[in-house]
Amino acid sequence: MHFASSWLFLPKSNTLNLVYVLPPEQYTQMNQDPYYQPPGFGQHQQSAYAAEQPPSFFEPQGPPINEAKEKRIELSLLARDTSSLPATCEVISAAFSLFSKHPAVYLAWLFCFWVVVGGMVTFSIMLGDHHRNGGTILVLGQLIFNIALIPLIHGLYYAAIQVSRSESAEMKLSYFYYTLTRPTFFLNLVVMSLVIGIIVGIGLILLVIPGVYFAICLMFAQLLFLEYEIHGLTWFQCMTISREVVSRNWCHWFGFAIVICLLSIVPFCLPIAMIAVVLAFRDTFGLIEQHEISLDSPL
Repeated sequence: MHFASSWLFLPKSNTLNLVYVLPPEQYTQMNQDPYYQPPGFGQHQQSAYAAEQPPSFFEPQGPPINEAKEKRIELSLLARDTSSLPATCEVISAAFSLFSKHPAVYLAWLFCFWVVVGGMVTFSIMLGDHHRNGGTILVLGQLIFNIALIPLIHGLYYAAIQVSRSESAEMKLSYFYYTLTRPTFFLNLVVMSLVIGIIVGIGLILLVIPGVYFAICLMFAQLLFLEYEIHGLTWFQCMTISREVVSRNWCHWFGFAIVICLLSIVPFCLPIAMIAVVLAFRDTFGLIEQHEISLDSPL
């Protein structure tokens, strides 16, 4: 007669007892060798033991991977070498070259920009003529128009970032409305823009100079958020990184901002000026693929 080993579950007092039934030849081996264990018996014991063990309190519990990556990105951005800054003329020349690859797209964006701005100016004039005491409505109307400009302006910034990644990068119209496809991201962008506007506005009221200082220091904060928000950085971290990095060479960026402002008022050159800001950001802070982020190395 052939006996096969098996597991039996025997009920006792509303519980299950596990009994291992051996064939006769294995009983003989157990009597001869006190250390003999049936095949597979130890595996079941080990798996049951491991399942019962609670996690060790003393095991190192490092930060989550996303948090560790976010911290390394922040440190990498702050550690960027700013001793050799991009020359303003070279940045503008590169921006013109990038603009010339897709002039129709950028000019269409410029048309939409002036439609929104023209609507805001027309609204302000008409409201001023018909409602002498409509100050509150005027402020709310301008706030709405300014919020409408946020996806438009940052749409071009985002498109320029994507196209500037490589020579063969493809222009996609979806880049221009990317911010509207992510409501939470767009809301954070609006809050960030309002906070920057409030800081610069208060600084301009306080003898102008503080406002100019903060306007220059925070000029790359929104671009940092566009590029690194998806990798874990918050808008406040982006503002902090921009201020700390730009303040190391504030005079250089002040001169750069003056040239960009002058270029932006030249007819049809506003997209070139904005692309130049994106290229200066890329060359100073680097895009995500230019940072070597290793989760294995210690912080």
